[in-house]
Amino acid sequence: LVTIVLAIWWRQVIPALGVGVLIAGYMLAGWQGGWSDGWLLVTGVTTAVEKFLIGALADADHMKIVVFTLTIGGMVGIVAANGGTAAIVSKVARWASNRRRGQLATWFAGLLVFFNDYANAMIIGPSMRPVCDRLRISRAKLAYIVDSTAAPVASIAIIGTWIGTEVGYIDDGLKALAARPAFLTDVTAYGAFLSSIPYRFYPILALVFVMLVALFDRDFGPMLHHERSANAEADASELKAADKPAGKAWYAGVPVLVLV
Repeated sequence: LVTIVLAIWWRQVIPALGVGVLIAGYMLAGWQGGWSDGWLLVTGVTTAVEKFLIGALADADHMKIVVFTLTIGGMVGIVAANGGTAAIVSKVARWASNRRRGQLATWFAGLLVFFNDYANAMIIGPSMRPVCDRLRISRAKLAYIVDSTAAPVASIAIIGTWIGTEVGYIDDGLKALAARPAFLTDVTAYGAFLSSIPYRFYPILALVFVMLVALFDRDFGPMLHHERSANAEADASELKAADKPAGKAWYAGVPVLVLV
């Protein structure tokens, strides 16, 4: 509760999570008798660090996500340094000549990076930001398009890290059945996943809605306020990189394929 309240109040997620973990450490230390021995100030911090921080990093699955995210961040940095991002932005900017086309281009680019939702957000966001800034599309709108495309497309793609994990869960469930019903006799985990795609209403409708919002350039609620107040003051270095590409588009494509 504290984390959620602070995240909304500060509009910063990481500091709110940090405070939440620290408070959890104090709560656990107090529950274990830290109040009585007078060392709660110390034990609260050590509990938060040793049990929650180090405990989370010691988990193999958590470390895989951390390493994978760092790898994606490194790839994004390489593509920005070799001029690939600037070259893609330059090509997209020729077609994305107005707000509608800019939003549609961002949505379509999000569909292409389907193999992982983290990679989608970290690649499409920085790549399309200069284009959206030029077209006076707010950062909030860019974030909405990227976020509402990344996870939905990753959840219905036929291949990807998300799908591999999900198929593993389905396979475990099938193996746990004492006796399979007749309709599951010849069904594989991957086959069950493919059969479920037409019933994944949220990701399908989310992708369609993003496309419709971009196509008709209609905004609602707080997003309308952000769009009206967008001033598109892009960072000077981004504008310079977009104006004078230092590389070629395939400089970005090769690192992404290597990552896949």
